Amino acid sequence: MIRALGARYDGHPDLELVDVSIVGAWGEGAGVEQLTDATREALLDCYLDTFRQTPLVLQLQDPKSTHYALARRPVGWRVDCLGNNKGVAPCYRKFPLAFRLKSATRTEVLPAEADITTWLPGDNLFDGSVTVPARLAAGDYELELGLLDPLAKVPKVRLAIEGRTEEGWYRLGPIKVDRDR
Repeated sequence: MIRALGARYDGHPDLELVDVSIVGAWGEGAGVEQLTDATREALLDCYLDTFRQTPLVLQLQDPKSTHYALARRPVGWRVDCLGNNKGVAPCYRKFPLAFRLKSATRTEVLPAEADITTWLPGDNLFDGSVTVPARLAAGDYELELGLLDPLAKVPKVRLAIEGRTEEGWYRLGPIKVDRDR
């Protein structure tokens, strides 16, 4: 079944990643110690051989599975915990970072050069510049932030911060664009 899914969906733009699931409740590895090495490796190979474009992640519960998979190719990880696990994993895709200036009459999306795959959980700093187009009228704007779908250019990733708008942008605060300087 995994090979059939991979043949059909590997590299699909709406598939963020595939969680490698071999045994146990929710496929998280409980009981993996009862598998022979050959069986464990055969189950992992179904994912490793088939999903070549879509990133794979493993539950960090079984060292043998983790070492085997990592010896074959780069694989991400995930770890469950008590409570809400939202916003604690690194991002494995290069979603574009963008800022949006929005007023009552105008909206302008400003892409930023940032590689979010290097960001780890916790505070991250974007230390770069963003060019405000000359055509943008002076005035008061709301500054917003988003991680965009690379094709649709709309917010795609939910962040573990407050201030999310209905459109998926995150409010950072008011800003004034002044053209006299």
